[in-house]
Amino acid sequence: MRRWLLIGAFAVVSVGVFAGPVRLHGRMHGKSDDPAFLRQEIEAILAAGGGRSLGQLSVEEIHDLLGQLSVARQKDAFVQRSKGMSFMLPGMGQFVNRDPLSGSLFLTADLLVTAGTLVGAYYLLPAELQFSQLNYFTAPYSTIRTRWENQSFVDLLPTMGVLAGGWLVGGAIRYFSARHAGELARRNVADGTVTFEPDLLLLPLGPGSMGLGMKMKY
Repeated sequence: MRRWLLIGAFAVVSVGVFAGPVRLHGRMHGKSDDPAFLRQEIEAILAAGGGRSLGQLSVEEIHDLLGQLSVARQKDAFVQRSKGMSFMLPGMGQFVNRDPLSGSLFLTADLLVTAGTLVGAYYLLPAELQFSQLNYFTAPYSTIRTRWENQSFVDLLPTMGVLAGGWLVGGAIRYFSARHAGELARRNVADGTVTFEPDLLLLPLGPGSMGLGMKMKY
């Protein structure tokens, strides 16, 4: 029974990787990005199989193969997590991958753009909307509302332009930070700086599935 359970698990993982995303409740679930390490591991296992089918493998061999797949899956998840962290907060993925200089540069750039956008947007507001002429903490709500409603689109256009520009620049910083963090993570995994231990509980049971608690080592 254990042998067939292991064979089934191996088959599910293989089909899940090569079959692509699946549709659930009208949404696409599966590969947010290509699972490169897992795909390479499966291809290597199939190439080294010597023509044997899964049914011809011993329980120990199948168990070892599943362990290899779990490590490959953790590698892919680590790369995606690094990218996601740097997209949410530029520099975080770099810090996780032990590149504090790049992380500091991305984080500083993001903070400067955010601060510059807010300051610029405020000082481009019409004078009657700025704190010097309108105390937002003590003025009646009706007064604040009336001041804003009296402004035309043209009056607020400079502020909206700065906000839009800041949003675009900030998005570009997040994109490049995430991309750089992903490259760092792949490099650290490839050269052995970051390693993982086999854990069958982390194997995907379908495209995009992933357990928690990656056993990462530096």
